[in-house]
Amino acid sequence: MTEEKLEKLKKMIKPYMLRRKKEEVEGSIPPLSETIIDVEMTNIQKKIYRALYEKNKHMLSQNFSGVKFTSSLNNLEMQLRKCCNHPFMIREIEDDLTKDCQTYEERCQMMVESSGKMILLDKLMPKLKREN
Repeated sequence: MTEEKLEKLKKMIKPYMLRRKKEEVEGSIPPLSETIIDVEMTNIQKKIYRALYEKNKHMLSQNFSGVKFTSSLNNLEMQLRKCCNHPFMIREIEDDLTKDCQTYEERCQMMVESSGKMILLDKLMPKLKREN
């Protein structure tokens, strides 16, 4: 698409586009503040991460060329990412970790204890609720 066509298209669409900035709409909204909190993985997450990595390391080193390496590497990356977020994102691991849970409360407790992020949220939510 050329520059002229792009400008012409922008002129045609402009009357139909509503574009506003946050400051123009509501002045009382405070500026965005971001707090980064480093959270360590739980022992369960570390074991699963290590097992996934060790299981696939040999397979990946054999397939150094071709599509197989790329696809299996992408799959491994996704599995490791799931493990870091929460091990229950991998269905087989969730089933294995919750097989001894008898009640819903036990299952919820296992869900919290299995992830560093969930432990942080479990501790942080009551404090945030108290402070509104």
